[in-house]
Amino acid sequence: MVVFLNRLSDLFYAAGTNEYTPSELNQSVDSLEDWVTSNYSVSIDEDYNCSDGGAMLAICSITKHSYNYWYSNYDENEAGKSTSVFGRVWRAVKIASADAYGFVVDGWSDDGSVWEGGRAVQGAGERSHNAGNP
Repeated sequence: MVVFLNRLSDLFYAAGTNEYTPSELNQSVDSLEDWVTSNYSVSIDEDYNCSDGGAMLAICSITKHSYNYWYSNYDENEAGKSTSVFGRVWRAVKIASADAYGFVVDGWSDDGSVWEGGRAVQGAGERSHNAGNP
């Protein structure tokens, strides 16, 4: 998981530095998904318990969809927002990364022994809201 998270961090850095559009980000995430499926088993059960590979693919999906949403729903007329492409990209990177990492971190039980899908989704949503509302 550590190597995956490092690759994800590199991906977000590249997206912000190079002002990726959603389709450019999706290409990078597609490559990361290919790496995951080549190196990890992927499984999920009806209780949302999943293998590391399954969790990684879920994080990739969250990254794609969140980035696309926040990139596409940027209101340049909202007070205090930059009108540059960088402002749009920065907001999309900031919130999409909060969603992705919230899903990773907040899914763990308080004692760190069990990862729970419901907690992960709730945590990602809270972090997304906080990142989007300074």
